[in-house]
Amino acid sequence: MTPGLLLPAALGALGTMLIPLAIHIARRTERRTLIFAALRWLEPRPRPRAQRRLDELLLLAVRLSLLALLALYLAQPVLWDAQDRRPMVAIMPVLGRAVVPAQQIEGRRAVWLAPGFPPLTAPVPSKTASVSSLLRQFDAELPPRAALDVLVPATLDGVDAERLQLSRAVRWRVLADPAPPGSKRALPPPALVVRYTPDGVSQVRWFRAAALAWAETGAAPAFEADVIARPIAPGTRYVIWLAAGPVPETLTHWVQSGGTALLAHDCVLQPQAQAVTLWQDAQGAPLMTSESLGAGRVLRLQRPLEPAALPALLEPDFPRVLLRLLQPAPPPTRVRAVDYAPAFGGAVSIDRPFQSLQSWFALMAALTLLLERWLATRARPAAPP
Repeated sequence: MTPGLLLPAALGALGTMLIPLAIHIARRTERRTLIFAALRWLEPRPRPRAQRRLDELLLLAVRLSLLALLALYLAQPVLWDAQDRRPMVAIMPVLGRAVVPAQQIEGRRAVWLAPGFPPLTAPVPSKTASVSSLLRQFDAELPPRAALDVLVPATLDGVDAERLQLSRAVRWRVLADPAPPGSKRALPPPALVVRYTPDGVSQVRWFRAAALAWAETGAAPAFEADVIARPIAPGTRYVIWLAAGPVPETLTHWVQSGGTALLAHDCVLQPQAQAVTLWQDAQGAPLMTSESLGAGRVLRLQRPLEPAALPALLEPDFPRVLLRLLQPAPPPTRVRAVDYAPAFGGAVSIDRPFQSLQSWFALMAALTLLLERWLATRARPAAPP
């Protein structure tokens, strides 16, 4: 820990220490002069020169100390790097307490690797967050030279694609998974909402068949089809628009707020961004493109929904392809823990923790003031004649 001042300019208040010095020099102890008759017969001699001297030295020292304490209080004294430098152990909550060996945390401060970094004595956190983000935050909040051990299961979920780099060398402890690893539950299939005109009623069957293929055995498909005059219900995420001509403003606003719309090839909508080909045939010709519109996406079919123009409609994997186009697979976030050990060389946090000492200086100043008042008001012995 290193002492320091947050406001060094306040030390200019030390100049007030000249005031009690001037007072003690100017105001000397009063003396009474007594005239003795016999002194008149003494031979006159030169008077000694007057010398400046300070009276009440203890009182003067106390007053100077009081002013110095007040000046230091205003300068905001602190102790830099006042955090506990004991080695730390961060444990992922998925491990629980049962599988963590006692020797791994002996003599160390142990916390859960969860939001807020609660101590190990707290209940196992249920709230989770990105492992990568938590480790970066924990590394930035620790003192620069504090050792860190991280206890993780053999398989990590919720990691970033970027290699993790920390500002310190970390002892990466990989423990056995508390339970056999299972595949993450797949996302539920999207609920399809189709809007069509009488000319496009025959095209609805392809999407109804896809919704039936997505539905679990015996479950009703999440599918709704109606004419374009019917409004889109709140909470809808996927709309298939099978109507030629300009797209209505209501649909445009719905997409801009975060929805995904699949438009027929003869729908008219001004492009908002550069289109990206999502689906193409064996010859490389585009079958569907994607572009951004506000917070949502617009998917455009490039051919009519007829088997003659789009033979993929008759393929058995058409439902799977449509599902992949509507719900792109997120980037992989599950890795082996041994492959995700942090590398040394990340940026060091510039925030230096400190402990304020102002309360201690305020207490010392109050005690010094009491001592000064007692010395200033106590009974003094009479001055010699």
